[in-house]
Amino acid sequence: MYIAPKFKVENSEAVCDVIRNYSFATLISTDLNGEVFVSHIPVLAEFGADKLISLKGHLSLNNPHVQLLKKNPQATIIFHGPHSYISPTWYRSGRDVPTWNYVVVHVKGKIKFGSSFKELVQLLAQTSQKYEASNANAWKFELPADLKDEASLMNAIIAFEMLPASIEAKFKLSQNRSQADQDGIIDGLSRRVDEMSRRVKELMAKSTS
Repeated sequence: MYIAPKFKVENSEAVCDVIRNYSFATLISTDLNGEVFVSHIPVLAEFGADKLISLKGHLSLNNPHVQLLKKNPQATIIFHGPHSYISPTWYRSGRDVPTWNYVVVHVKGKIKFGSSFKELVQLLAQTSQKYEASNANAWKFELPADLKDEASLMNAIIAFEMLPASIEAKFKLSQNRSQADQDGIIDGLSRRVDEMSRRVKELMAKSTS
């Protein structure tokens, strides 16, 4: 990923927040011939002292990606944070062109597949608990009847873990613009009602405070 120096983020707390809050991720790898394969999956992250320790998830055994990753475990997991179109009418310094502000984190490492039924069930329980937490009447995790048998579940899905070898974070939030232009963009985003614009505005306001 190309990252201009002004957009490169080393702040581990901010990076962890993106991984934590935008956990429906893109898993990308290549086969031995260099052909790219992509899967879209929820990922659970483990942190320690504002540092990413590991990423965990699961894949369907019917997904060809599993066999590709067993042959070539090197992969990238992408977390897509807030993003929004930026209108040139918001700049206060004069005529310019449109752009897009966005936040993205790339985590690279090797995929290791799990082999334990207990670990797989625990991962599924943790995943459902994370995403049910905001529901007033949260669903309590329970394996469906046809997957309670160990062999049935292990023949349906497989758990994986990635230990991060490198992390790249790009926060393109108009840091290359003057303060007046940044203020104009924040004002323009404030007049929008969509959630993404609101979150980009909040990140911009935080970075300029």
